[in-house]
Amino acid sequence: MSDLTCPHCLYGVPRGAQVCRGCQAEVYYGLPKESGTVILLAAGLCVFLGWKFSDSVAVALILGLIVLVGLTVAGSRIFADHVEFKRSYRTRE
Repeated sequence: MSDLTCPHCLYGVPRGAQVCRGCQAEVYYGLPKESGTVILLAAGLCVFLGWKFSDSVAVALILGLIVLVGLTVAGSRIFADHVEFKRSYRTRE
């Protein structure tokens, strides 16, 4: 398994590490955190539209659940190799 390179300090980071030893940047793997909001909004929209057009709460909830699970599984597969380095910069005031 090859090492990752931190984009902030160019330090070699072993795959699976949670923090870069060079600059203390946090390392995140897989589905980006922001995508959870998009997935929930899409599922909620499907529930609303399913309820509006079918007049059945059960059908709307099942549709929303299918969309929620489907997008989560698809996103996990698409972003399986995704690695993100986040560093918070602190300034003195």
